[in-house]
Amino acid sequence: MEASHLRKQESDWPLRLLHVASLTSFTREIGNTYNDITEPEYNILSYTWGRFINPGGPALDVRGIDWPIPPVIPEHFTVEQFHKAIETVGANVSFIWVDVSCIPQSHKEESKEAVVLRCEEIGKQIAIFRRAKQAFFWLNKHDLAFLAECKRTLEDREAVSYTNSTSVRSAPDLAIWLAESEKIVESL
Repeated sequence: MEASHLRKQESDWPLRLLHVASLTSFTREIGNTYNDITEPEYNILSYTWGRFINPGGPALDVRGIDWPIPPVIPEHFTVEQFHKAIETVGANVSFIWVDVSCIPQSHKEESKEAVVLRCEEIGKQIAIFRRAKQAFFWLNKHDLAFLAECKRTLEDREAVSYTNSTSVRSAPDLAIWLAESEKIVESL
């Protein structure tokens, strides 16, 4: 299906979701369907990679996309660690949303339509995060001891308020996010 037709659907569902078992990025079809599954539960994996690009290095092999996945320097994380993080985040769902496989990435041969789709998807991230079953934040440069200390500190504090209604609103929420990050670190 043409991506321009998908834009006309005015859906707040992600344009793409990554099928965890096959590492295939499926495009949303009419009725918010991905690989014949309508409105599937999905988790989100958020992490930092942009400033750690390694031109010519190994990259995650994702099927179903027409852009290159940016390779990351192995000192930041390896392809194997990235794959394991995806498996961990997808342990209780069949699909996840992860930016490099679900938002068209910038590259030399990209079309104008891909640029528009990227901008639209970036603009829908609040809705994408809101629909997710769980969001995981991979703090990949920290060990379990550091994450446990952060979690204890947050659990000891009174509720912390934030102004953005879509963000974490309390220290216990942050502690839960850190616990999820611990799961990813433990799995590696």
